[in-house]
Amino acid sequence: MKINIGRLFLKNKLIRRAVMRESSLEHMRLMEPRARPEEVLAGIWEKRLGIIFVLLIFAVFMFIYCYTDEPDESVITDGRYIERDAVDDAVELMVSGESDAGSWEKKFEFEVGEREFNIEEINKIDIHIDEYIKRSLPGDNKSLLHVSKRVNMVSSVPDTDAKLDWYYDDDLIGENGNIKVSHVPDGGADTEIMVDVKWKNFKKSYHYSLHIDPAKPDPIRDAEKEAKKEIKKAISDQADAERIELPDSYVYAEEQKEKDYMPFILSLLVVVLLPLVWRSGGKKQIDERRDQMIRDHPGFVNKVMLLLGAGLSLKLAIERISGEYERELSEGGKKHYVYEELCVTMQEIRDGVSEMKAVESFGKRCRCMPYMRFSSIITQNIRKGSEGILNILEQEASQALVERKQEALKRGEVAGTKLLFPMMLMLGLVMAIIMIPAFMTM
Repeated sequence: MKINIGRLFLKNKLIRRAVMRESSLEHMRLMEPRARPEEVLAGIWEKRLGIIFVLLIFAVFMFIYCYTDEPDESVITDGRYIERDAVDDAVELMVSGESDAGSWEKKFEFEVGEREFNIEEINKIDIHIDEYIKRSLPGDNKSLLHVSKRVNMVSSVPDTDAKLDWYYDDDLIGENGNIKVSHVPDGGADTEIMVDVKWKNFKKSYHYSLHIDPAKPDPIRDAEKEAKKEIKKAISDQADAERIELPDSYVYAEEQKEKDYMPFILSLLVVVLLPLVWRSGGKKQIDERRDQMIRDHPGFVNKVMLLLGAGLSLKLAIERISGEYERELSEGGKKHYVYEELCVTMQEIRDGVSEMKAVESFGKRCRCMPYMRFSSIITQNIRKGSEGILNILEQEASQALVERKQEALKRGEVAGTKLLFPMMLMLGLVMAIIMIPAFMTM
């Protein structure tokens, strides 16, 4: 059985009194003139309160998630050991110690990286790579002492992730290992092919010396530098260890990361902004209703004028127009607010309200000057007689067309203003496409 959460909320008198405001009911009368505004508003708020309830539940779950979310597993164990498997590339440590100037605490970042090869592993890798290259490099030649065909400069070594960079005399050997026969002298040429193999710490390193002037004496800073140097050396010396032991002269801790409550805050923000969205949507509906009624005004006046000119009374004309509209609506036609109001007027006449009062109410409910003017014309002619009403309605229809054209021009100007910003963006993009290559070639 489906439970409507919004309907459960609306059973509360305080909530129902808060949502059933007169301004909201008046809005519902405009948008749904043939329905009870209380029922329409109740249906809307049933959906809204259901959405709010679901969002609040989501916000609660986000708060629980943020509160219970624990930081990543600590990389430090037993006070001063770094678990290498728990580190991606770098580790941040809060290091504290004692110096002549007092106690200190500072956050350091160290590059740990994956485990390197120990001496025994390096020797095995060296032999394996050397033997493989010696077997592969001659290619189809008998040996490296008698090379006449292409040499095989392999790009990888099986069972390793080693990277190979080849160096050779490009006057004699091409990129693909082919021999440049035309460049070989008559007596032959002695050359050398070198390969630089890199895999973790199995690589050739180059070192450059430099001199840095010492800074002014600072016990705290010197202690921090010494601590960083010692920890870095400990990590480097234990490159082949599964568990890194840090110097015992310091106290270690990881920086405590604050809990991230941003998902919870965003979910609450959505709930807070919902009334603004609904209010903006209501104003937009009123504007759309007004625009539609202004567009429908010339056609509506023409229909009334034709039916009155054909000899029908005002009551029969209203009945005929409202009947045709209801038939079109039942066949899937579009809703038109002016004819909705006309159907209400027809129902009032059937209920015994005089034609003059019903037409006056029609003009007031429409809340548009053209329809108020139309109802004034009709009521005046009801009082004074129907003589000349067709000419007056014909003038009203002509004026309505003029007003509709003016409204169309205004809407066109508004649309043109909205297009101004995208056009400026396109102009900026075009200028960038033209100027950036020009600056790059300077």
